[in-house]
Amino acid sequence: AELLETDSVWLALYLLHKRHLGEKADEHCNFQLSLLPTSSEPLVLWNEQDLAALEGSRWLAVTKQFQEEVEDEYRLLAECLGDAALMQLSANSKSYAWAQAVLQQCCLRFLSKDGEPIDVLLPGLQLLESGLTNDSSSMPQLLDGT
Repeated sequence: AELLETDSVWLALYLLHKRHLGEKADEHCNFQLSLLPTSSEPLVLWNEQDLAALEGSRWLAVTKQFQEEVEDEYRLLAECLGDAALMQLSANSKSYAWAQAVLQQCCLRFLSKDGEPIDVLLPGLQLLESGLTNDSSSMPQLLDGT
C-alpha cells in the first residue's frame, strides 16, 4: 500500500516500537525519547471538551481535520499490517496520534534531488522552537552529564 511508502508512517511506527521497548531500549534511544513531547499539548491530542475552547477559531477546523486524517491513516495501517502487528507495538489510534503529533513538532522535511520528501526526526527540536533553550534548568542533561 502507498501508505507504507511514506517516511512519516515508518517514523511513527519506529517511535511506537522504541516507546514500547521502554527500559529495554538502549541508553541512547531512551535519551532521545526523553526529548520528545509526552503531554497532550499538541492540538491533535485534545478531546472534544478541550477543543470546545477553540470554538469560533480556524484552529478548531484545522485540528479536527488533522485528527480525522490521523484516524483514517491508522485504520489503513491496521488493514495493511494487521491488528497483531500493531498489538506487538502496543499501538492503538491514540498512541499513533501521539506519534504523529511528535512528528509534527520534531520532524523536518527535505526534498531529495528527485523531488521526493525525506522526513528527518530531530528529538529536541520543539525545545528550540519553544525558547526553552534559554533556561538550562529545563533542558534534559546530555549523556556525558553536561
